[in-house]
Amino acid sequence: MNVVSPGVVETQIFRDTLAAAFDPVVIENHWLSNIPLRRAIQPSEIAELVAFLLSDRASAITGANYLADAGMTAQLVNREPEPSKGCNKI
Repeated sequence: MNVVSPGVVETQIFRDTLAAAFDPVVIENHWLSNIPLRRAIQPSEIAELVAFLLSDRASAITGANYLADAGMTAQLVNREPEPSKGCNKI
C-alpha cells in the first residue's frame, strides 16, 4: 500500500472556503506564503502521481507516503520544547 498526502489543492472546496472568508485575498496570500512553491497544487498533479503509482512502472514501490504538498512538509522543523516554555524535562 502507498499513500498520497496532498497539501493545499486547487479545488472547489478550497475556493468556497476562501470565498467565505472576511478577506479572501488576505487569507489566500497567507496560505500560499506558507507553501515553498507559493501556489496551490492542481488536481491533475495529484492524479498524475496516483496514475503512476497504479501503473506497472511502480510495481516495486510499496509502503511509501508521497508528500505532494508543494514543499510544505519539507520546511517543518522537529524541535523539543524548551523547559522555559512550560515543559519540564523528565
